[in-house]
Amino acid sequence: GPVVDQGQMGDCSVYSATGSIEGSICVKQKELVSISYLNIKECCPSCFGVKDAFDYTIDNGLNLDDDYPDIPYDNTCKFDETKRVITIHSYGEVMPGDEEDLTNKLATEGPISVAIDAGMFSFQLYRSGVYYEPNCSSDRLNHVMLAVGYGAEEDAEYYLAKNTWGKSWGENGYIKMSRNRDNNCGIASDA
Repeated sequence: GPVVDQGQMGDCSVYSATGSIEGSICVKQKELVSISYLNIKECCPSCFGVKDAFDYTIDNGLNLDDDYPDIPYDNTCKFDETKRVITIHSYGEVMPGDEEDLTNKLATEGPISVAIDAGMFSFQLYRSGVYYEPNCSSDRLNHVMLAVGYGAEEDAEYYLAKNTWGKSWGENGYIKMSRNRDNNCGIASDA
């Protein structure tokens, strides 16, 4: 789906969760759908993380963007069970800190929600190239993105991650996070 700008709403984990579900559906059913992130936001005010969003989806299902009105945005749940409902049965986790497991699951399962340390100015001001920050923490995680692939640029391996800060940030909204560099910024700590 398109890169979004979460603005001041701070909903990176909800966007990442819906992106992960959309990716899984695309891989398994060969269909690209756009799930309503507002469905989670308005119907599950206690959903503060990716796991909460996944659990909510397992228990309740979600409407597509086209079936879940975004106007008026009034924090009233508008879920419509008579429309198409997207469900998941389960979710898994990458072995904490294991970049090989993250890489293998990206290759076989599709896009994966990843929590990282995004507190460094170098991250916030990222423009291009493979991002490596030696001062990043691998356990103080404060931002969630969607890892969508991996590769190498010159001699630097990376994970390609979709951010939620709009297309003007990074490489059209994406970042190449260092891969196989001691779990830099916690890319594999909570995926």
